[in-house]
Amino acid sequence: MKILKKISFAIFFLSGITCYSQDPHFSQFYSNPLMLNPAFAGSAGCSRIALNYRSQWGKLSDGGFVTSSASYDQYSNIVKGGLGFNYMYDNEGNFLFSNYANVFYAYNIKCSEKFLIKPAVSLGLGVKRIDESIFSPPFSLLHNPRYYFNAGAGALFIYKNLIGGFAFDHLNRANDGFFSSSHLPVKFTAHVSCQFDIKNKIKITPIVIYQKQQMFEAIIPSVLFNISYIKFGVGFRTGFQNPDSFISMIGFQNNKFSIGYSYDYTLSKLSNATGGSHEISAVFKFNCKNKTDKFIIPQLNGF
Repeated sequence: MKILKKISFAIFFLSGITCYSQDPHFSQFYSNPLMLNPAFAGSAGCSRIALNYRSQWGKLSDGGFVTSSASYDQYSNIVKGGLGFNYMYDNEGNFLFSNYANVFYAYNIKCSEKFLIKPAVSLGLGVKRIDESIFSPPFSLLHNPRYYFNAGAGALFIYKNLIGGFAFDHLNRANDGFFSSSHLPVKFTAHVSCQFDIKNKIKITPIVIYQKQQMFEAIIPSVLFNISYIKFGVGFRTGFQNPDSFISMIGFQNNKFSIGYSYDYTLSKLSNATGGSHEISAVFKFNCKNKTDKFIIPQLNGF
């Protein structure tokens, strides 16, 4: 019975892979800044390591979706901008496995003492592989694993504590099809946020994120709070037709370390069947030698 469920799961998703695929996503966007926008590279005023783990729809056959990400970024005086690297691993139903590696460069343009623009580019490689042992009788796919090149770009606009930006991924529309030609659709992201300092050690940050990739479209409004060392927040992921999930977040943060947990409660009729999504993040900052660096931007409570 287990192998039958696995084969059914594979057929369902392979039918979509032959057309278009959707990128993995995280709910703690600002604890994984390079995946949100490459222009965040080198924006912390420190060297930064971000680690993220997401388990989505764990009640489905063979564990649903599991995505892990690790990134590093820093500002470099040599290139007059931010440098970054990200690696991501994605496991869909224990039959489709993806690995992504990208490098980032973000240039800093200081327009005034209060206004900063950061254009950025990203370049990388991806590889997808299907476990062919799930098929009976077994057969070999035409392109397995499938390797491809990836290109993206983005920009940030910062005025005091107001941050807006946009990013494009898969600009080259690489072919990642296993059976025939299937080009990755361009992914577009737009986001805006503003951090308000209410009292000493109390901050509130409303955020709105919009993402679109072919037929997949989502708006994610959220509000993040920081009270001393405790951070928490709520959010909502929805499309224009149907709501997707309610997001709750909580964590701890100081000047050098941040850890967070979030849970996505599925709002559709699939909620009982999927089990929602769990996500854990950890961010480490070090080599913070120049805290008055003119290119540091608000870090949005570490989310």
